[in-house]
Amino acid sequence: MSERLRTYRSTVADAALALLLFAIGLWEVLGASLADDLVQGPLALNLVAVTLMTLPLAARRSAPLVVSAVVFGTIAVRALLAEPLEILPSFLAALVAAYSVAAYATKWPSLFGLALAVGTIEIAAAKGTGGDASPDPVVAPIFLAAVWAVGRVAGARYAGARAIERRAVERDRRREAEARAAVAAERRRIARELHDAVSHSLAMITMQSGGAQGILRRDPERAEESLRSIERAAREGLTEMRRLLGLMGDDRDQTELSAQPEIARVETLIEGAREAGLAVSFTSQGKPRPVAPAIDLSAYRIVQEALTNAAKHAGCCRATVVLRWEQRTLELEVTNDGAPPSQQERTIGRGLIGMRERAALVGGELETGRREKGDFRVWARLPLERAP
Repeated sequence: MSERLRTYRSTVADAALALLLFAIGLWEVLGASLADDLVQGPLALNLVAVTLMTLPLAARRSAPLVVSAVVFGTIAVRALLAEPLEILPSFLAALVAAYSVAAYATKWPSLFGLALAVGTIEIAAAKGTGGDASPDPVVAPIFLAAVWAVGRVAGARYAGARAIERRAVERDRRREAEARAAVAAERRRIARELHDAVSHSLAMITMQSGGAQGILRRDPERAEESLRSIERAAREGLTEMRRLLGLMGDDRDQTELSAQPEIARVETLIEGAREAGLAVSFTSQGKPRPVAPAIDLSAYRIVQEALTNAAKHAGCCRATVVLRWEQRTLELEVTNDGAPPSQQERTIGRGLIGMRERAALVGGELETGRREKGDFRVWARLPLERAP
C-alpha cells in the first residue's frame, strides 16, 4: 500500500470516528441520554464541551499532544465549571486521546499526555456524582494508564514496521538506480564496439571502391562485383550506425579502436574458460556462415558473459555451450550445474543486463533461469543478417 493511500485511509477513519462521537454526544446533550449517562449544566456549555472533546480527534495522528491537551483540558474545565456531564462520548474520547498520545507522540510528550489524562480523570471523578456513569477515582486512572501502555507498544511496533518499509523502499530505489547505471554503462560499451564495426564496414567500402576504380575499364565484371560488395558494406554500415545512434543518444565518450571478437572465435573463448578451471563442452549444429558484425559480436559476448558467470559465481563443475545455426536464426545455449538459484541468480544481475541489452540490440531474445533438472541455462536466439 502506498504512503499516500495509507495516509488518506487513516485521515478518513479518524474523521469518521470524531464525527461519530460528536453525533452521539450531540444526541445526548439535546435530550436523549444513553442508559445511566447524566447530562446536567447549561446547554450551550455542553454543546461547546462535546464539540471540543470529540472533533479534535480527527487530527489525533498528526498532532497527538495537542489533541490530547484539548480533549483532557475540555473534560477537566467542563467538570469544574458546572454540574457533571457524564456521557459515554467523553469517556471514549479520553480513551482515544490517551492511546493516540502514547502511540503517535515521542517519549516525553506521551508521558505528559499520560499525566494530563490521569489528572483530568481524577478531577472528573472528584466532581462527579458517584453514580454508574461517574468515573471511579482508582479504576479509571488505571484503565487509562493501561490504554496508554498499549498505545506505546503499538506505536513502537508501527514505527519499526514503517522504518523497515522505508529501508525496503530505499533499497529498491538504489537497486533501480544501479540497474539504470549498469544498463547505461553496458550500452556505452556496446556502442563503442559497434563504432568499430561501422569503421570496419567503411574500411571495406574504401578498399573495394579503390579496387573497382583500378579494374573498371579492363574487367567490368569484376568491377561490378566490387560495386555490389560496396553496396552490401554500405547497407551494413548504415544498419550498424542506426544501432549506434540509438544506443549512444547524447553520449560523446571516445575510446580506442580494438579488434572485435566474433562467434567464429568461440572455441578460443572456451579454451580460455577451461584454462580457468571450468570444464566446458562445445557443440556446433548446422552450417556456420558469415553474419553481420553486430550479431557476430553480440553472440560472442553473450557466450562470454554466460561462461564468466558460470566460472566466477556459480561454483559449478561443468558447463555446456551449444550453437545452432538455423536458416534465419542463430541459437545460443549455455548451461551449467552451478550453485542454488538463490545464490547464483543474485550474483549475475549485471551480466544478465548486458546479455539482454545485446540480444535486444539486434532484435533477438534471451531467456535465463534454472530448469527442472537443476542446471542453470542461458538461451538466446539472434536473427541472422547477411554479412557484407
